[in-house]
Amino acid sequence: MFYLINDRTGEWAHKDSIGEHDGKTTKDYLEAACFEDYSEASDYSQNFGPDWRVDE
Repeated sequence: MFYLINDRTGEWAHKDSIGEHDGKTTKDYLEAACFEDYSEASDYSQNFGPDWRVDE
C-alpha cells in the first residue's frame, strides 16, 4: 500500500481529504488515504504541496 505523508509534520493525508487546502490530516495510518499502486498515489499527490511525498 502507498500513502501520502507530510515530511514536515509527519502526518498522513486523511482518507476524506481532497487536497492540502482542506487541512484533513491524520497521525493514525488506519485513517490515512491509501492506494494500491504508486501511480495512483502520485496522481493524488498533485493536490498537495512540496512538503508531501508518496511513501510505502
